[in-house]
Amino acid sequence: SGWGIIGLITVLTIITALVSLLDIILVHIADYNIISGENIGSTHLYWIVFLVGIFTAYFGELNFMPSVVLASTNVIDDSVYHQSLVYNEGMQYATFVSCIDFGDQAAGWISVPIISYLGISRENNWANLEWFIVI
Repeated sequence: SGWGIIGLITVLTIITALVSLLDIILVHIADYNIISGENIGSTHLYWIVFLVGIFTAYFGELNFMPSVVLASTNVIDDSVYHQSLVYNEGMQYATFVSCIDFGDQAAGWISVPIISYLGISRENNWANLEWFIVI
Protein backbone atom coordinates (compact mmCIF):
# COMPACT_ATOMS: atom_id res chain seq x y z
CA SER A 1 0.00 0.00 0.00
CA GLY A 2 1.17 3.53 -0.69
CA TRP A 3 0.01 5.01 2.60
CA GLY A 4 3.52 4.90 4.06
CA ILE A 5 5.00 7.13 1.38
CA ILE A 6 1.96 9.43 1.48
CA GLY A 7 2.36 9.80 5.24
CA LEU A 8 6.09 10.47 4.85
CA ILE A 9 5.48 13.11 2.19
CA THR A 10 2.82 14.75 4.37
CA VAL A 11 4.99 14.84 7.50
CA LEU A 12 8.05 16.11 5.64
CA THR A 13 5.99 18.79 3.88
CA ILE A 14 4.66 20.05 7.22
CA ILE A 15 8.15 20.04 8.76
CA THR A 16 9.59 21.86 5.73
CA ALA A 17 6.83 24.48 5.92
CA LEU A 18 7.49 25.04 9.62
CA VAL A 19 11.25 25.32 9.04
CA SER A 20 10.64 27.86 6.26
CA LEU A 21 8.82 30.01 8.81
CA LEU A 22 12.24 30.65 10.38
CA ASP A 23 12.61 33.28 7.65
CA ILE A 24 10.16 35.43 9.61
CA ILE A 25 12.73 35.61 12.40
CA LEU A 26 15.26 36.97 9.92
CA VAL A 27 12.83 39.65 8.77
CA HIS A 28 12.18 40.76 12.36
CA ILE A 29 15.88 40.82 13.26
CA ALA A 30 16.70 42.85 10.14
CA ASP A 31 13.83 45.28 10.86
CA TYR A 32 14.98 45.65 14.47
CA ASN A 33 18.55 46.35 13.35
CA ILE A 34 17.39 48.96 10.83
CA ILE A 35 15.06 50.67 13.33
CA SER A 36 17.63 50.66 16.14
CA GLY A 37 20.33 51.96 13.82
CA GLU A 38 22.59 48.95 14.23
CA ASN A 39 24.74 47.68 11.41
CA ILE A 40 22.60 45.33 9.29
CA GLY A 41 25.73 43.40 8.33
CA SER A 42 26.59 42.31 11.85
CA THR A 43 28.27 38.96 12.36
CA HIS A 44 25.49 37.45 14.47
CA LEU A 45 22.96 38.15 11.71
CA TYR A 46 25.18 36.36 9.18
CA TRP A 47 25.33 33.31 11.45
CA ILE A 48 21.56 33.30 11.88
CA VAL A 49 21.07 33.56 8.11
CA PHE A 50 23.63 30.78 7.62
CA LEU A 51 21.93 28.44 10.10
CA VAL A 52 18.43 29.15 8.80
CA GLY A 53 19.71 28.55 5.26
CA ILE A 54 21.19 25.21 6.27
CA PHE A 55 17.99 24.08 7.98
CA THR A 56 15.82 25.26 5.09
CA ALA A 57 18.00 23.59 2.45
CA TYR A 58 18.32 20.35 4.44
CA PHE A 59 14.62 19.94 5.02
CA GLY A 60 13.84 21.04 1.46
CA GLU A 61 16.04 18.25 0.11
CA LEU A 62 14.66 15.80 2.66
CA ASN A 63 11.16 16.74 1.51
CA PHE A 64 12.16 16.15 -2.13
CA MET A 65 13.56 12.66 -1.52
CA PRO A 66 10.22 10.78 -1.27
CA SER A 67 9.24 12.25 -4.64
CA VAL A 68 12.43 10.91 -6.20
CA VAL A 69 11.83 7.52 -4.57
CA LEU A 70 8.27 7.54 -5.88
CA ALA A 71 9.49 8.39 -9.38
CA SER A 72 12.19 5.71 -9.17
CA THR A 73 9.90 2.93 -7.98
CA ASN A 74 7.33 3.61 -10.68
CA VAL A 75 9.76 3.05 -13.53
CA ILE A 76 8.75 -0.12 -15.40
CA ASP A 77 11.39 -2.82 -15.79
CA ASP A 78 13.02 -2.42 -19.19
CA SER A 79 13.44 -6.16 -19.66
CA VAL A 80 9.66 -6.52 -20.04
CA TYR A 81 9.81 -4.52 -23.24
CA HIS A 82 12.92 -6.28 -24.58
CA GLN A 83 14.89 -3.07 -25.05
CA SER A 84 12.45 -1.62 -27.56
CA LEU A 85 13.28 1.65 -29.22
CA VAL A 86 9.93 3.09 -28.19
CA TYR A 87 10.45 2.66 -24.45
CA ASN A 88 13.42 3.80 -22.41
CA GLU A 89 13.64 3.37 -18.64
CA GLY A 90 15.88 6.42 -18.27
CA MET A 91 13.47 8.60 -20.22
CA GLN A 92 10.57 7.51 -18.02
CA TYR A 93 12.52 8.41 -14.87
CA ALA A 94 13.54 11.75 -16.39
CA THR A 95 9.90 12.45 -17.25
CA PHE A 96 8.78 11.77 -13.68
CA VAL A 97 11.49 13.99 -12.21
CA SER A 98 10.68 16.72 -14.77
CA CYS A 99 7.05 16.67 -13.68
CA ILE A 100 8.16 17.13 -10.07
CA ASP A 101 10.40 20.03 -11.12
CA PHE A 102 7.58 21.56 -13.16
CA GLY A 103 5.47 21.75 -9.99
CA ASP A 104 8.28 23.65 -8.29
CA GLN A 105 8.59 26.03 -11.24
CA ALA A 106 4.82 26.60 -11.34
CA ALA A 107 4.91 27.52 -7.65
CA GLY A 108 7.54 30.13 -8.44
CA TRP A 109 5.40 31.67 -11.18
CA ILE A 110 2.32 31.65 -8.96
CA SER A 111 4.21 33.56 -6.28
CA VAL A 112 4.93 36.52 -8.61
CA PRO A 113 1.34 37.90 -8.62
CA ILE A 114 1.08 37.30 -4.86
CA ILE A 115 4.23 39.38 -4.28
CA SER A 116 2.82 42.09 -6.53
CA TYR A 117 -0.54 42.04 -4.73
CA LEU A 118 1.14 42.34 -1.32
CA GLY A 119 3.29 45.19 -2.59
CA ILE A 120 6.58 43.65 -1.48
CA SER A 121 9.56 45.58 -2.80
CA ARG A 122 12.95 46.91 -1.80
CA GLU A 123 11.64 50.47 -1.93
CA ASN A 124 9.16 49.93 0.92
CA ASN A 125 11.68 47.97 3.04
CA TRP A 126 10.09 44.60 2.17
CA ALA A 127 6.78 45.46 3.82
CA ASN A 128 4.35 42.51 4.04
CA LEU A 129 7.16 39.99 3.49
CA GLU A 130 6.04 38.16 6.63
CA TRP A 131 2.61 37.56 5.12
CA PHE A 132 4.13 36.15 1.96
CA ILE A 133 6.27 33.76 4.02
CA VAL A 134 3.17 32.60 5.88
CA ILE A 135 1.23 32.12 2.63
